[in-house]
Parts: sequence; C-alpha cells; structure tokens
Amino acid sequence: MFALGVLAVVHFPNLMGLRRREPLLTEVANGLRYSWGSPALRALLLFSAMINVFLGPALILVVPLVLSFGSLSDVAQVSFAEALGAFLGGIIFAVWGGPVRRRMLGLLLATFVLAGTCLVTGLRPSVPLVAAGVFGTALALALIQSIYTTIVQVKVPQRFHGRVFALNQMIAWSTLPLGFLVLAPLASRAFEPLLASGGALAGPVGQVIGVGSGRGIGLVYIVVGLAIAALTAAGLRTTRLGRFDADVPDAAPDDLVGLQTLKQRHAVATGSSPVGERRPAT
Repeated sequence: MFALGVLAVVHFPNLMGLRRREPLLTEVANGLRYSWGSPALRALLLFSAMINVFLGPALILVVPLVLSFGSLSDVAQVSFAEALGAFLGGIIFAVWGGPVRRRMLGLLLATFVLAGTCLVTGLRPSVPLVAAGVFGTALALALIQSIYTTIVQVKVPQRFHGRVFALNQMIAWSTLPLGFLVLAPLASRAFEPLLASGGALAGPVGQVIGVGSGRGIGLVYIVVGLAIAALTAAGLRTTRLGRFDADVPDAAPDDLVGLQTLKQRHAVATGSSPVGERRPAT
C-alpha cells in the first residue's frame, strides 16, 4: 500500500485531492454526470456491460475445456494461439488505424466476429478447432477495444476521456466475474450430465458438439456465442447505437485548440501574424 501511494504521488500528482482545481468528489460527480447524461454514450456503456457478462466464462473456461480432452501442452498451444491473435489484432489496428467513418458499425461487426469465434470454440473438441476459436476471440477483442478507444477519443471531449475510460473499466471488471458466477455453474451442474453418454441432449446436441467430459463447457460457449450475436443484432436495431456516429457529433479537438491559442499568444508577444494569416499591405 505504501508503494502504491508513492507511485500515485510521483506519477499521478493530479489524482491527489490537494492538487485539484475542484474538490475530488465534485470532479467524480461531474465525470459520472457527463458519462451517464448522454443517451448514446449511456447505451454504449450498457452494451459493453452486457457483452462483458458473457465474456467472463468465455475467457476463463477455455483452460478447463482443453484439459477435458487434452493435456497441459495442449493448453500451452491454445494459449499461444490466443497471444498470437491479440498481437495480430494490435498490429492490424496500428497499421489500419480503425474505421474513419461509422466507427460504431465497425465495433458491432467486430462483436459479431467475437460471437462467431465463441461458437467455433464450443464445437467438437480438438486442439486446432479450439485454438482457432480462441485466436479469433483474442483478435476480435483487440479490435473491439481499439475501436472503442477511437470512439471515445473522437466523440468525447478530451477532458472527459479519463472519466469515460474509468467508468468503462469499472463496468468491465464488475460484470466479468458476474457472468462467470452466473454461467459457469451451468456447465458442470446442468449441461454436463445432459451431455454425458446417454444423457438427454446426447442425441440432437451431441451430434454437433460431441458428448462426454467437457461438453458442458462446450455448450456454454455455444450459448455465449448465440447470446453475443443476439445482443449485437439488437444493438444494430437500437437507434442510439445504430445511429451513434450520426447522432453524436465529433468533439472539439481540445489539444489543437490549445495549440492554436499558444500560436496566437506567441504572435501577440512577438508582434508577428499567426501562421496561416497575412498581414494587410501597408
């Protein structure tokens, strides 16, 4: 705790209450009021929260899924595929930079890809199939997080970026374990017996995802993929998300405004005209 306190003082002095222009509670209240006061931004945060509820088991249960039919070396291969997907997603976004227009549509399309990779992960157990699904999940998550960041940077005033990101993190880290606690018990307590040899679902569902150990987790992945796809389809039909780019204007570029102000002050101090302006002929 002492080390964290020292880091906060050294690296983040603006977080300390005595250094703020306004009281800390006032700034927190203003940040929450801004984040929750915009209907479109509120819809985006709620959409992220609902997706995160289903991401919890999808991110945590992959190791038990692989161990149900493989070994620790198989877990390592799947983990490598996941890391490769996340790395490739970062490279793609670093080169591409994200959608210039219709950013919300790009976010929803990436979420559809996430739903599809969850479905792939839950199919018949094999290391290549699960690795492909986990690779795609990590790739889609990297793109989703990057596009979400560009949406905030473009649509939210710069002084509120930190508040919106903090609220998103708070929602993410509270909904991820909630989803795991709600959905994970279904795998062992409900679905696993149903997908055992001779179980009630061994016939119709078992034909697709197989039967035996770990198939309850596989069915959870199928349910998660279908749920994410349904939520994303509903998001496309929701006015506040479907028309997000058109209804929410781009925020003023605070950093460029500040730069222009500095140029004008320099011009006044030196007696020269600002860049881009011509002095009248004498």
